[in-house]
Amino acid sequence: MEDERAGIYVSLQTDLRVVPGDRVRVTGVLADSFGLLVLLPDDPGDVGRRGHQRAPEARRVATASVGESTEGLLVTVKAKITRAPVADDDFGFKLFVDDGSGELQIFVNLQTGIDVAQLALGERVKITGFSSQFDVDYEIDPRFPQDVVPLKSGHDRDDCDSDED
Repeated sequence: MEDERAGIYVSLQTDLRVVPGDRVRVTGVLADSFGLLVLLPDDPGDVGRRGHQRAPEARRVATASVGESTEGLLVTVKAKITRAPVADDDFGFKLFVDDGSGELQIFVNLQTGIDVAQLALGERVKITGFSSQFDVDYEIDPRFPQDVVPLKSGHDRDDCDSDED
């Protein structure tokens, strides 16, 4: 969840069917999950819906700026795939992208339904997702298939930085 100042990952084993834009109030305990600050409600009753509004907009960031200052926020990068997707045990897939500012890890959880087979080394992509951390690695975790968008071929670096895609 995110407000105008900050964001935090809420971890609950029950699917409450909340969608982007749902306003919620969550009570729980703060915990460290492999370097990521998370909020752990005790049960589904600790998450109360407070209406619905427009979903938060992703903040455009450079690949090298994803880190502690963006952790918990919805962010987006436009970059070139520098390392093609590889399986990360039974959890999902990792790939790496770079917009010229520095390489960034992308973690695609299997539960998102995102098809990484379409992604190739050297391809330019727009990735939107949760700015996260796993151990010492900062990453973006896309949430939905529409969070991973291949960009049109033929774009040079400047075109990749435009907001027209």
